[in-house]
Amino acid sequence: MRKQFIAAFGIAATAFFATAAQATIVSTTTNTTQPTIIASNTTTITKAAQEFSKTYSLDGTKYTGVTISVTAKGDYGTNYNVCDDEYFNFFVDGYQGAHWSSTSVPAGVSVTQNIKDTDYTLSGSFTLTDSQWAALSADNLLTISWKNGADVDAYSSWSWSSLSYNWLGSVSYTVTGTLMPSTTPISTTPVVTPPVTTTPVTGNPVATTPVNTGSDSGSGAATKVPEPGSIALLGLGLAGLGLVRRRRKN
Repeated sequence: MRKQFIAAFGIAATAFFATAAQATIVSTTTNTTQPTIIASNTTTITKAAQEFSKTYSLDGTKYTGVTISVTAKGDYGTNYNVCDDEYFNFFVDGYQGAHWSSTSVPAGVSVTQNIKDTDYTLSGSFTLTDSQWAALSADNLLTISWKNGADVDAYSSWSWSSLSYNWLGSVSYTVTGTLMPSTTPISTTPVVTPPVTTTPVTGNPVATTPVNTGSDSGSGAATKVPEPGSIALLGLGLAGLGLVRRRRKN
């Protein structure tokens, strides 16, 4: 489901209970507020090879430095080396985040022997990187589960006051994270741009002064030019006068 998370989560599993070798938080943000509890639970061990699973709904809140702390108290001894199935596995969204076996104790594991071979307390925590947590919480669901090995028995002690047995084994976990610092919200106010000026550009008008064709008198008046037809009639008249004068002389 989240392939990019598996490799990094497997590395964190080897130091699950180590308090001095916790995974480094990959984050450029800092916050000094107190951690917020994201999920927590305590379940009593009442049967052999007990299993547990619970899914939490997340609200999309962003966290940094998410840390998972676990305490398992129960029959995690060697049973006089008769078997090697006394182990404890812890899972986050199906990925194994911790493994403790009575025959293989990883370096840095905090183990307290209460009663030899019968009662041990395992405790520790590991911190997820911001990218790991982002991958896990992308679907707004977080499933925490754990499983005891086949030879991890439930055990109890007799109480004379209540005349009953008290179960002594249990598994507790707490998932905490620090709220991401708030960022400056993006303004949703629309940007108002000044209107484009639509006033037409006014240029200098072109001079359109008409040619003066007024009367003959006055300075600056245009001279009238006779039409061609009038010139022809004038020529014919002069020619007629010339002929009349020649006849009279003869």
